[in-house]
Amino acid sequence: ISLRLSLAIFQAIGLTLGLLALRRVIRSWSVLFIAGLILLMWMIPRHKLFESSLSMAGVYFAVRLIENPSFRQHFISGIFVGIAAFFGRNHGLYNFVAFAGLILFIRLRMEKTKLLKCGSIWLCGILLGYSPMLVMILTVPGFFEAFLIPFENMLRRGSTNMPSPVPWPWRCNDLQRSLVPWPWHHNYLQKSFLSTIILLCRSSFFLLLPLFHIFAIASSVLSKKEYLKRKTLLISSGLVGVMYMHHVFSRPDLPHLGQGIAPLLIGMLAVPFAFNFTRKKIVCTILLTVLLTMTLLSAGMYSEYYQKTKAKPGVFIKTDAAGDELWLYRDVAQYFEAVKKINSELVPADEGFLIAQQWPVMYPVLQRKSPLRTIYFLHKESEDNQKKMIEQLKEKKVNWVVLSGFSRDGKRSSFAGTHNLIWEYFCKHYDFFVARGLPGNYRLLRRRQDETIKSIR
Repeated sequence: ISLRLSLAIFQAIGLTLGLLALRRVIRSWSVLFIAGLILLMWMIPRHKLFESSLSMAGVYFAVRLIENPSFRQHFISGIFVGIAAFFGRNHGLYNFVAFAGLILFIRLRMEKTKLLKCGSIWLCGILLGYSPMLVMILTVPGFFEAFLIPFENMLRRGSTNMPSPVPWPWRCNDLQRSLVPWPWHHNYLQKSFLSTIILLCRSSFFLLLPLFHIFAIASSVLSKKEYLKRKTLLISSGLVGVMYMHHVFSRPDLPHLGQGIAPLLIGMLAVPFAFNFTRKKIVCTILLTVLLTMTLLSAGMYSEYYQKTKAKPGVFIKTDAAGDELWLYRDVAQYFEAVKKINSELVPADEGFLIAQQWPVMYPVLQRKSPLRTIYFLHKESEDNQKKMIEQLKEKKVNWVVLSGFSRDGKRSSFAGTHNLIWEYFCKHYDFFVARGLPGNYRLLRRRQDETIKSIR
């Protein structure tokens, strides 16, 4: 609960900055409230609020820079980019490119700023904002090596995420609440009218993203100089949003859409004011109604509040998680209880306990540390890193492992395809069990009795 509280505070900051950006064009508090509600519903999933918050913050600071391209504001913008990079390297890259383009745009199209000096001050701000990370790189043992590993993994995989097909409106799909690959070969005619509308609403946002950002940037570049001041929010949304499209399309599902859609929503609400429509209130009302309806049928139905409200009795169970009571799906609650029982009855406190391929949340629930630096085992790992992991498993005295991803016959796990050496190590030195309470694709592994690693003196 304390983790969720800290996320909620960060979420409030991001949403406030997004609304401050919208306040440039929307003066009505009721309209601003509805716009804020739309942005809030799209801040999904609840454990990835940094993405949506930082994208809204990026739009706000971009607007501020256009409004007042002073040396001071360039420095503040640089600090923001550095802080964004501290929270995520992808955020640093997205905002670095977006603000670099914006600084150049201001110099070429809006004001004759001193490009070299402004750029230098902006870079100094980035260094200041990123300084906490630089300090850790210099002072924390092993941090720099761990810092480089994701780059190595991305280069080896050739991608930043686990790719999946883009759910364009003409490709019917189910967009399940889970993150499993979507089924692609259904027909709209086989679905109910409401299901068809829901699918169209969700998939239409993926089409809107590239279309809107191309329009926003093109209209900004082609506009006459005297019209650019009223397009500040549109320009900012276009430049920041086009960068966050990479995050959305790296794995185009509903949660990733939520993490990168905020600039699109802000930019769309800015269109009536950017082009000085004669009946702004009517256009804005229609636009808000359409966006709110589409949001309710997509992000709104993804919400845990909606899921719990529509659920039948017994679907959710109140479960203890390290002292906090949480409502969990029944199968998740059973998994929690099964792993907690294994931990309390079988695994001594002085031994390591590995939980793979997913579910790193179990470590804080069990009040244990992960025996490995890696907490997700979803991508193919190099043989050198696997050998290091095997040594760490020995060093941490890991005699018990909960492993997921097994086939229906229970003879092989998808873990074997990503971590073949560790899988071979498990097959050679561990016995496999079907533990009561664990899902069918999970197995409990115990190091063979004659090989149990004794305490290291």
